[in-house]
Amino acid sequence: MGMKKIFVLILGLFSVGCSKKVGNLPEKIYVPGDEFIQKLTISVSKKVVQAGGTITLNAMRESNGFIEIDSKDLKGECYFISAPPRIEDDVSLNINWIISPNDKSFQFSVDDSGSRTVIFKNAGLYKLKAHSSLWCPPGMSSEELEIHVLAEP
Repeated sequence: MGMKKIFVLILGLFSVGCSKKVGNLPEKIYVPGDEFIQKLTISVSKKVVQAGGTITLNAMRESNGFIEIDSKDLKGECYFISAPPRIEDDVSLNINWIISPNDKSFQFSVDDSGSRTVIFKNAGLYKLKAHSSLWCPPGMSSEELEIHVLAEP
């Protein structure tokens, strides 16, 4: 093994050994503080649609109040290794969408532009809401929207 390879190997081992980590965590982590709040806001492209028509679903998540702490001070399991974004403009693909009544007459999909969509097969009044899928903290639910699905002409 050449001197250059040995030097790179020793330098690599030294840098790993000198990183200040607690367990597998970096020295600093982010946790929800006392002022922590989250909000999930949803919107739809149409609130009235004919059966078989496509509705585009949108969701924005706001998370404020994360604080940086030493990982050795972690209490519980809720942490992030980097500061979470305060505003996430489009989280429609990583939240749970809930429709009632759940008569299985609807289908979620993703359109060509990457947007979350839903198509209702049956006419009726449906209620749509979303729940944040963040594992930490337990998440939150959005407001509820009504969707009027009209019978096909």
